[in-house]
Amino acid sequence: RRLTRSRGAILAQVYLVAVRQSPTRLVMTSGNPFAGNPHADVLGHTPTETDEIARLLAEVKARGKGAFGQKDMPNAEKLYNKAIELAAALKAPEAALFSNRSAARLNLRMYEGALEDGKEAAKVDPNFVKAYYRQGEALRRMERFDDAVKVYTVGLEKEPTNKAFIDAIAATVKEQEEDRKAKEEARKPAEVDMSWLKKSVEKQDAVREARNQDGGEENLEFKGYKKLADGRTTSYFHTEISEEAKKLIGDRKPVKLDTPVQETAGAGGSSTWNQAGTYEEKGMKVWVTDKLVELLNYIDTLTPPGCPFAVTLKAPDVKGEASIATSRGKRRRVFDLSVTIGFAVTFPEGEAVGNLVIPELVSDEGDTFEIKVEVDPITPNEARGPIREYIESRNVGLQPWIQSRLQQFVKEYSEQ
Repeated sequence: RRLTRSRGAILAQVYLVAVRQSPTRLVMTSGNPFAGNPHADVLGHTPTETDEIARLLAEVKARGKGAFGQKDMPNAEKLYNKAIELAAALKAPEAALFSNRSAARLNLRMYEGALEDGKEAAKVDPNFVKAYYRQGEALRRMERFDDAVKVYTVGLEKEPTNKAFIDAIAATVKEQEEDRKAKEEARKPAEVDMSWLKKSVEKQDAVREARNQDGGEENLEFKGYKKLADGRTTSYFHTEISEEAKKLIGDRKPVKLDTPVQETAGAGGSSTWNQAGTYEEKGMKVWVTDKLVELLNYIDTLTPPGCPFAVTLKAPDVKGEASIATSRGKRRRVFDLSVTIGFAVTFPEGEAVGNLVIPELVSDEGDTFEIKVEVDPITPNEARGPIREYIESRNVGLQPWIQSRLQQFVKEYSEQ
């Protein structure tokens, strides 16, 4: 799948073709179980050459570290799985990889797996003290406190000045004591508060006494009710209106209005209900997403027909917020977006892929927006020159076309 240098020279011309759907990447297969994962390009790739395995291993380790730093534990665990697999293929297992996967599994509450990874790290390198710390953390979370203290002690013997082991042993002993006390407390018989029963009996006695005083009739005041002059029962807090008051108030029954309601727009183009033209805001995220997909769906032809190389774009991934606010008759159109557009340079031997990232598509940025180019790390070196010339260039090729489409988007948004 590598380009020869003679083939790379032909890439001086790139044929840009409109393709709405995302292209198939070089490292992906139709049966890739990681389809849809942001790291599918490396997780689904199985190289055979030693140098390619080593390069992919370095990339997977870097991504695993990044995922862990971003608290993305599910993907961190998958990436370290792949790294361990690649290291085994090179017959060079690394204790640190098992330790890192153990840390990810601890965060995922996969304690059995985290414990096994700690043991594997110790097998690979008995002097790798993190292996014992990972085992201790897994045992501690499984409430196997005695075993945790033992394995922490092994690590402390190898590094007597390591404060992490000293603190972990002290914390484990404290947790064990708290756990023992909690279990003892749970075994004690529960103390039932019967004061509520006493109060209920006293209330019933008071009701019966009041009924006897009223000649045997039930006193409704104890239940929050009372009787009106006409004999009706109503809430205790209901105020009975006198006849004189009723005459002063008049007829209060609702009257149906037969006159149709006239709907008119509010001040400054605001909605009907906002006649005063005060602050009103309308979300525009759906509109801007659909508009960017529409505008970036077509690519002009920049090279003569017949060129064997082509560039295709994925549908853009739009994130952020957009809204139109109306206040006192004035409309303010705001958007703060980031856009990622995948691309692929296709040639007979394969593909070179990457992303065009617009980190700040902001309403007050002016007419030109920053476009960053991210090229897949396993892209052949021979393809990077043409990509730099036709994809990364701000003056020719793809970027000027995208800038023009973004300016069209800003214009149409300002007319909303």
